[in-house]
Amino acid sequence: MAHPPAPPLVIDESDLAALQAIARAPTSEQRLVTRARIVLRSGEGAAIDHVARELGVAVMTVKLWRRRYAEAGLEGLADAPRPGHPPTYT
Repeated sequence: MAHPPAPPLVIDESDLAALQAIARAPTSEQRLVTRARIVLRSGEGAAIDHVARELGVAVMTVKLWRRRYAEAGLEGLADAPRPGHPPTYT
């Protein structure tokens, strides 16, 4: 049995403009562009599996970034801190 579709993600107007700018800017990091596109498509009401196929990512990736945006807004799209000693460059 298929899962029910996820409700559309609610995106603030200020966040919407910032997400669109990230997705369009040629100098944005590609992982941030993908995250912004996931949130934008989810805000339009697209199904999770459709967004995953469209952007070439896993369904769990779409679920992750939907949840992180819903919990923390734009700040949630940034990389989480990684454990361990920070890399040392000489």
